[in-house]
Amino acid sequence: MERERSLARGLAVSGTIDKQNYQNALANLFSSVKTLSEIRNHVSNEDVDSLIDAKEKLSSILPKKSTLNIEGGNFSVAFEFGRPTQFSNIEIQKYKSFKNFHLEKLNKINIIAGFNNSGKTSFLEAIYLLTQQNDISSFFNLIKAKNKSLDLSPLLLNKIFTKDMFISGTYNNVDVGVKYEKFEAIDIDKKDDYIASYRLTSSVDGEQFTTTIHTFVYEPMIRISNSVLKLCPASIESPYFYSLESLVKNYTKSIETKCQQPNGKEFVTALSLVVDFISKIDNSITDIRFTDEGELKRFIVESKKNKFSNFDITTYGEGLQRVFYIALSFAAAKNGVILIDEFETAIHYSLLVEFTAFIQQLAETFNVQIFLTTHSNECISAFVNNGLDNKTISGFQLNNDGKKITYKDVDGERLQYLIDSLGVDIRGGAENE
Repeated sequence: MERERSLARGLAVSGTIDKQNYQNALANLFSSVKTLSEIRNHVSNEDVDSLIDAKEKLSSILPKKSTLNIEGGNFSVAFEFGRPTQFSNIEIQKYKSFKNFHLEKLNKINIIAGFNNSGKTSFLEAIYLLTQQNDISSFFNLIKAKNKSLDLSPLLLNKIFTKDMFISGTYNNVDVGVKYEKFEAIDIDKKDDYIASYRLTSSVDGEQFTTTIHTFVYEPMIRISNSVLKLCPASIESPYFYSLESLVKNYTKSIETKCQQPNGKEFVTALSLVVDFISKIDNSITDIRFTDEGELKRFIVESKKNKFSNFDITTYGEGLQRVFYIALSFAAAKNGVILIDEFETAIHYSLLVEFTAFIQQLAETFNVQIFLTTHSNECISAFVNNGLDNKTISGFQLNNDGKKITYKDVDGERLQYLIDSLGVDIRGGAENE
């Protein structure tokens, strides 16, 4: 008011008049809506368009809560070509219940067993985040999948993210790491609905990459990022996650990728290897293909049982679907890592020996390192007794005493002896998780 030398102009400049007008309009709206609600029987067809228009205008001024949906977009892969030796050790300094946890003697096939709540699933998640480096969209998508949500709100992220995370390891003889930090920014316009900021710092062989996001309740997030670098192709397969987008990506890669048959002569697609194995489970199956008919996206099974009618794969048992989805992921994870949670879920024990052998063959064909968790002693026994080389297998038993997670390890040949001769069970127990 001193600057403007006028009470009226001072009020206008300060926004006080606008605020008073807003409060008056809001009070009138409440009163009008209440009256209309009480006499709504007088609404005629001529009034409908006007009411719809009023509704749309009201909806347009409502502040909408922000969502953290970052598309993966373009990225580069540090170890996409050649034949990398993958992880030789993993160190989880901070992630959920893990603290200063160092795991060595990793192999091509790594079986993770132990009591429920010992940290098996969290261990897989930590490795997956390490493979994704500074791709924060993978972190968001992991949270969405675990919470069975299509969107991730900044409020949910703020609630879930309570502790910083730090994971490192050695991949193809190179030191790698990722660090997630939550902090309060001091160098941005926080506005009234600011929630929190997050920083993801990744490193490959000493070179660092950073992604920072600032989150708000209503305002779009602010993202500051280097180019996105992933360590290697990676896939996390869980009976509790379902992503049609990931399945379609894996299917497409399986069509594009060719590999040599065991006879060393004929080249076939990765998909044909998967379908050939599926046909051993159900010999009426001749092909499985993806179809996109309008908005209906599904996997169709062609069968000898009815040449004139195909079946959605969901009409088959959950075990066959699980086998198909796991096997389908190998071509897309070529020269990378696959993480399989509760490997045996929905798979009949009579299939385990054949399926574990097939998985090991795919791992060798596509140079994929596997980390899998299991509650089944039959599953562990199937891996070491399927006739393939047990030198490529390592077993780990996790133990969580409530203060620290520790482990015991055993190589595949020793594990076979312990199971066959002594009946040893490395699962540790079968409590409910």
